[in-house]
Amino acid sequence: VQKADTPPGAPDAAALQADVLFVGFWTDKGTCDETVAQLLKQAEGKTVYLFGTAGFGQSQQYFDQILTRVRENLPAGAVYGGGYMCQGRMPQAVRSRYEAMQAKEPENARYKMLIENFDAALAHPDSGALWNCSDFLPRWRETSAPLAIRVGLAPAPAQPSAPEPPAPADERLRAALAKSFAWQDPDRPLQDIPAKVSVSAVTHAAAGVRLERPAFLQKSGLTGAERGTAIHAFMQSVPFDGPAPDLAAEVERQTALQLLDPALAGQLRLEDVRPFFESAVWRRIRQAKRILREEPFITALPAAAAVPGAAVPGAAAGAQVLVQGIADLVLVFDGSAEILDYKTDRSRDPAYYRQAYAAQLQLYRRAFALRLGVPVTKLTIYSFTLAQEIDIPLE
Repeated sequence: VQKADTPPGAPDAAALQADVLFVGFWTDKGTCDETVAQLLKQAEGKTVYLFGTAGFGQSQQYFDQILTRVRENLPAGAVYGGGYMCQGRMPQAVRSRYEAMQAKEPENARYKMLIENFDAALAHPDSGALWNCSDFLPRWRETSAPLAIRVGLAPAPAQPSAPEPPAPADERLRAALAKSFAWQDPDRPLQDIPAKVSVSAVTHAAAGVRLERPAFLQKSGLTGAERGTAIHAFMQSVPFDGPAPDLAAEVERQTALQLLDPALAGQLRLEDVRPFFESAVWRRIRQAKRILREEPFITALPAAAAVPGAAVPGAAAGAQVLVQGIADLVLVFDGSAEILDYKTDRSRDPAYYRQAYAAQLQLYRRAFALRLGVPVTKLTIYSFTLAQEIDIPLE
């Protein structure tokens, strides 16, 4: 017996008023815990049955040793009715301790055995253990009371009744159901509109798949992606607050300051970059009042503008979509701004760049028009392959 105000697992002293005690315990250092031991020492003149659990349940000899130690707490005048033990689950902290030891010695098979034993004990004591436990309990005394059995005849089967006529249709219910099934979600068009897009994803979707020769077939030995990564990494750290740099010295400076990875520096062809610093683009950079490089942005635009080319039905066209991207270069002048993007594609057709990247730069323009305070009046692509700038229409 355990009162509600006693600690969990603590025996209730009121149980000592009974003549027969059924005492359960869990194993603590090879015997029962101290609270159970104190109860057993007060069981003078009582008949006591023991039921215990232990984390290690593979040895009956081990169980018998535990029961023997627990019985030693009974006074001389107590009667030991019997005992039973089975495996029982252990606290999770025990498994955590085993795992920590295994982490320090992963080759030690003993720790694996301890963890497997812990997992096996989680389902114990189960119903089989409880049935086995009942074998040592006292039996009810047999009686000789007579048992009378009377067999009666089965009742006659009931005659089937005539089927009831179907109830008349409820027209109001029919109309309500028809209206419910005909309902259409007014926001259904929005399900095809993304909540957020990246400018690069929009550009790649518009451009489609472009095949490229492998590196060993390239004249330079580099793929377009490798060449583009090297040029972008170099241009990101070139100082724009002075005259055109000595390119070889600038590569050494960036490499020494760990601004440019040596592997990329080895792939950089300075003859691809040099025309940039002799172009009109470089002269406009030197005239700009403010220069934003690798400038990240995130803004909300109407779906029709954020997903160009997508079929956006009327109501959904005005839904706001988050647009995220990074602009290579933004030049801010006194009353206007220019957005410039570096491209390293190998095409030598200016029309290709307008078709492939116009949507990207036009999204940049919409995004930066909300934060620069001046209108964006020029969109430019600088092609390192063509060594020239390409104007992109604003709309």
